[in-house]
Amino acid sequence: MSLSRRTFLAGAGALGASRLLRVQRASAQRPRSNVLVVVFLRGGLDSLHAVVPYGERAYYTLRPTIAVPRPGGDEGAALRIDRRFGFHPALAPLKTQLEDGNLAVVVATGLPQAIRSHFDAQFVMERGGARRAGIATDGWLARAQRLLGDAGSPLRSFSVGSTNIESLAGANAVALDGAPRGLNDPEQPFTRGLLEMYGELSAVEGNTGASSAQRAGSQGIASIRHYLQQQRRARSLPETSFPTHGFGRQLQTVSQLIRVDPGVQLVALDLGGWDTHRGEARTMNTQLQTLATGLSAFQTSLGEDADRVVLVAVSEFGRTAAENGTQGTDHGWGTFAWVLGKRVRAGIHGRWPGLSRLFEGRDLEATTDYRDVLAHVGSEHLGVSADGLFPGFQPGARLRII
Repeated sequence: MSLSRRTFLAGAGALGASRLLRVQRASAQRPRSNVLVVVFLRGGLDSLHAVVPYGERAYYTLRPTIAVPRPGGDEGAALRIDRRFGFHPALAPLKTQLEDGNLAVVVATGLPQAIRSHFDAQFVMERGGARRAGIATDGWLARAQRLLGDAGSPLRSFSVGSTNIESLAGANAVALDGAPRGLNDPEQPFTRGLLEMYGELSAVEGNTGASSAQRAGSQGIASIRHYLQQQRRARSLPETSFPTHGFGRQLQTVSQLIRVDPGVQLVALDLGGWDTHRGEARTMNTQLQTLATGLSAFQTSLGEDADRVVLVAVSEFGRTAAENGTQGTDHGWGTFAWVLGKRVRAGIHGRWPGLSRLFEGRDLEATTDYRDVLAHVGSEHLGVSADGLFPGFQPGARLRII
């Protein structure tokens, strides 16, 4: 994995090239930052299939063919959390994290009003709003970056994957995806071409006549060098076995950078594939296994850095309470959020509305605004204000997750 080519031209860092290089030398003396990792589960995750309300008879009435069996001896049965809820069996690694005190589940979360369009719901949530009208021009993680200030690293905020992550819109964030390797070597053809195009770093530094393109390119090259230096440092880290799927490899990169770069503060990445309109049981088994094995390996890998890292996983909406005619579910409203980390109060959080009365006769109600969850984590873990993250928002839920 390497830096995106768009990093060069977008100006990946707010710092000038020469300052970026000085930051690399000084980073070892800086205190290690608290880190927030946000995983967006794109596609509308069916919370009722993942965190099973097995204590409600209505669940099995609404889902005669795809419901996860009650905890017990049946094959594929839910893994008991308490007398109301159980995990899908593919989430066994996260069940272990919960028992170890590292995982909180906030049930019935979501946007303050139902938005059943993937694009609109994701956009509103990543910009930190309630509806599309009057939405902010920047992302909520970009606002967090400004509130936190300069942590002294070009990688203080970054995304992993090729998706344009709107929560970092307006931030000087680095995008890590599939650009060529070996960019720290000036003799590599790709790097040599960039250096020729934009000029050597020394030629740009202090040169008032340098073009904005040259400065952007120099910043990008400096960020790449910093990233690759950190990757080389990561080779000396204790090894943790990560799953070989793409999500596992992405989380491995995130873990490595957190452990070697004390200035990392904010990380965003995606896991898609949750739009289960048909054949849900098979799809969800694979998806949940991917999610659980990746997150569990990530938490285990952090070692002594686990005390300063919290990961939040959210989705844009849940699914209909009743299954459809193709053994799937359609776009709904309420879902849940996962909060993973050593500092969390493990267990089930939030107000469960039940399945006996559904929103518009079809959806689990969202009783906890997603911003309540993110604002709580931002305040307790990062020390930033709710109003700074979500201007004009007044937290309503009394959460004690951290």
